[in-house]
Amino acid sequence: MMPPVRGPDRLDPAVTSERAEAALWRSRAMINNSAVAIGRAHRSLTNSTASIALARQSLQATWRRVMFHHDDRSSSVSVETEIAVRERLHDMTVRYLRDRLIVPLLDDALDALMLITGAPLGNVQLADDRRGILTIVTQQGFRKDFLDFFAEVRLDGSACGEARRNRRRVIVGDVATDPLFTPESRRVVLDAGARAVQSTPLVSSEGRVLAVLSTHCRQPGTPSPRALRIVDTYARQISALLDGDNEPRRRGPTGGRVMRTPGARRPG
Repeated sequence: MMPPVRGPDRLDPAVTSERAEAALWRSRAMINNSAVAIGRAHRSLTNSTASIALARQSLQATWRRVMFHHDDRSSSVSVETEIAVRERLHDMTVRYLRDRLIVPLLDDALDALMLITGAPLGNVQLADDRRGILTIVTQQGFRKDFLDFFAEVRLDGSACGEARRNRRRVIVGDVATDPLFTPESRRVVLDAGARAVQSTPLVSSEGRVLAVLSTHCRQPGTPSPRALRIVDTYARQISALLDGDNEPRRRGPTGGRVMRTPGARRPG
């Protein structure tokens, strides 16, 4: 005789409840473990972020110790500004080697060094050895009377002329009292709103002055040693570019003197 057919086994309700409760506890334990893991990860990320911030501060401090001397503590030139203008010098060099245009190169250099020296006024003059003069090819901030007076500069009565004569930088802390200027040149510079000036010559490997770069400040004073070191870096690099180029296109797209309104800044 065949045994009776039985339906599906049914679990005891008590057993089912115990298993569900056990599963619930296991889920809670997993959630708690996940929360602990997330907390640890968050703390680790926070610590990593703090470590990165400390590393950045340490790097900047190291940069200051390596790059600058103790006499620059009062300088207004920030590390970030120096990095930016040094990167800009690289970009200028690449453009010049590609395009061989002098005026845009000098224009960029003037803009960067006015920023570094805190000067609202500036100009660059190319040396004309045949005529023995300096002629302005790019400038920022000067009015027509200044540009007309200094359109052709010889060796006396100005900071730029003196820089060309001696082939070294000239710094005038106060135009109003410095004996370097003639009465007429002093009046023109003061009327332009300039009380201090530095003029740095760009000198070839053979000792020939190629150009003079000048920046002018509205208050008496002198640039910081740090700022002047950056000016020197620019002067050496640009001198090397001009000195090593046999046939540069001297004027470039500007066509000669760059005339800007007072206070105007080069775009870009």
